[in-house]
Amino acid sequence: MQIINLIENDSPFLYNYEYPTMELTKKLYRVFLEKPLNMDLMSLWRNSTCMNDYKRIHGHMAGITLDNIYEDEEYRFTDSLRIINQIPIYLINKKMAGMPFQVDFIGSKESIHTPHDKFINDIIIKEDLFDNISTEIDSYLDGNKEEIQMFKDQAYDELNICYLQSKNKHLGGYYRISFCRDEYSVYVGARPDEPGFVSLDKISPKIFIWIDKLKDNYRDLDDYRLILSYSIIHSLIHALLDTQLYGFKPDNTDVLNCLPRQFHDFLEEMIVTAYSLLLMENIWTEEEINKLTNYLRSKPIQYQKGVDLYYCKSNYNFKYNREFVIDSCMNLLIDLKLGEYICWRRCYEAMRDMTEYCIFASIFDHEKLELYKLAFSKNNAGQPDKPTFSCSYNGIIYSPRDLVFFVIYDWVSSHQSITRSQLKSVFPSSLNENYDVFAEVWEKEKLQMTNYYGKVYDPENIISCSDGYLYLCSSWSHLNMEKFFQKTQELGIKIKRY
Repeated sequence: MQIINLIENDSPFLYNYEYPTMELTKKLYRVFLEKPLNMDLMSLWRNSTCMNDYKRIHGHMAGITLDNIYEDEEYRFTDSLRIINQIPIYLINKKMAGMPFQVDFIGSKESIHTPHDKFINDIIIKEDLFDNISTEIDSYLDGNKEEIQMFKDQAYDELNICYLQSKNKHLGGYYRISFCRDEYSVYVGARPDEPGFVSLDKISPKIFIWIDKLKDNYRDLDDYRLILSYSIIHSLIHALLDTQLYGFKPDNTDVLNCLPRQFHDFLEEMIVTAYSLLLMENIWTEEEINKLTNYLRSKPIQYQKGVDLYYCKSNYNFKYNREFVIDSCMNLLIDLKLGEYICWRRCYEAMRDMTEYCIFASIFDHEKLELYKLAFSKNNAGQPDKPTFSCSYNGIIYSPRDLVFFVIYDWVSSHQSITRSQLKSVFPSSLNENYDVFAEVWEKEKLQMTNYYGKVYDPENIISCSDGYLYLCSSWSHLNMEKFFQKTQELGIKIKRY
């Protein structure tokens, strides 16, 4: 792990307050040795043309080797340190902002330009953030190139670095910049704006840590080291999620063109925050993790929601735990960043609705997150117009079973005098190919006695009519909902299908 102290750059051996101790460095290594990412960019490239080109052009001579990089059939990335060991982490202070430096390594030199410190620690009102993201999503949906360019330019202005100009001056041509800025750290990645594969020697990932800001806010040495560790881990995960880092650029992938910038920033910061906390579990103490979460809850909303995601509940199935939920979010983010097979124009409504859920949800729910993940359209088997398996009703995304229940429950609530037979005629048995939509009380008891249908008619799915109760069928899947959707359209019930 290359940690270079530019503040005291006259000595390669530093034992001062700013530099991580050996004990701290060991903890940082353990994060990536003991808890490898379950999914990363390189695993998604394994069957791509770009990966084959990478192997063919570089083979074993590449700095990031491909030999034994995967573990068993799951293609797990076994050694994230192969990547992060090559990403320099520069310790700097605010006085050095915007300045050029030349750093000497053994056998090589590196010219860098430090970024300006532009982190804004404002607690944005939830409604304002949602409105801003929605406005930008609308621009992408409408294909408004001028507004899209305005959002990109604004993002670059906020970072306010000289990195792009410096690279152009020395190497010529244009460079693509990717960046993530946090309170005490900045990740900056760059690659030439060239189509297809780019050699690794042209890739320039860097991490900068603002040491003086840390020292000003954390006089206690233990607290200082805790926040420093978190900042480094957080930035390294940003780096591992950078689609430009590995030298690949598929023709249909362009993070700044495919993803509205504010949506991408909010989603990535939220997920990386949760993932950082998850990776630090059991390496740092529970007390230290609590300190971190308290610190993050005082920061802008994307970090607060990251803590909420870290503490998310798992109510969908007992085998799914928090790691599964957070991994699912991480995988969704990578899919979106890569953009392979994504039908972008059909994804923007899902982006807006997922943003609304993430911003306003009091606590994250695994089932809801999985349904939002399904809402992002993919062009599979040449069927770009085929609906995905997610839909929402009254602004809430539901599983098929819950959707049917709440639609019928609301219908009965607005027609309080409706009888059982009338309700059966409104929602006839033909809507479900496998079972009757409703069962009378005596029928339910008969089915229970046979013990053949299991919980097709769950006691929780009970509908109260003016002349008694009906049990609503619980067996609905994405594959047998078409007739139900047709019926709701006839009744004027609005359901959004992604």
